[in-house]
Amino acid sequence: MDFSNLYLTFYPRLVRFASVFVVYEEDAENLVQDLFVALWERKETLSAVENINAYIYRLTKNKCLDHLKHKQVKDKFAADIQSQFEHETTLKIHSLEALDVELASEEKVEQVVSKAIDALPSRCREIFLLSRYEGLKYREISEKLNISVNTVETQMCIALKKLRATVNIHLN
Repeated sequence: MDFSNLYLTFYPRLVRFASVFVVYEEDAENLVQDLFVALWERKETLSAVENINAYIYRLTKNKCLDHLKHKQVKDKFAADIQSQFEHETTLKIHSLEALDVELASEEKVEQVVSKAIDALPSRCREIFLLSRYEGLKYREISEKLNISVNTVETQMCIALKKLRATVNIHLN
């Protein structure tokens, strides 16, 4: 069977098959399209395949599995980010509720914040200052300091937690 006939014969079947597993038909179409691109790139080896039907369905099954595993990782990452955001929001709410603004003069607040920033570990302080005072984005900081964006995010999280804790202790 030549490649054109292979495509015309199997494409609609494989899309239906894949859409059962990956839910969205557009994803199924993309997976099958990618599969045929890969087959085209190695079309010379197709003649060695004994059972093309089983072979092509196995490839589709594997593409679906890869897609679903990737989606699972992506969804878990999104859930982790959402959970972290909710946790940080809760901390901010508690910090604001606990803060007695009337007891804290502007000068005292600035003094406490300045001391808290000075007390941060040097790399953490450097990253915090680049972000908050120089207005650099995390990607810009990572490039400037030759570190990963994830390291910048982690250090910022540490800095903000320490600053909140220090400010709450000294202003309440």
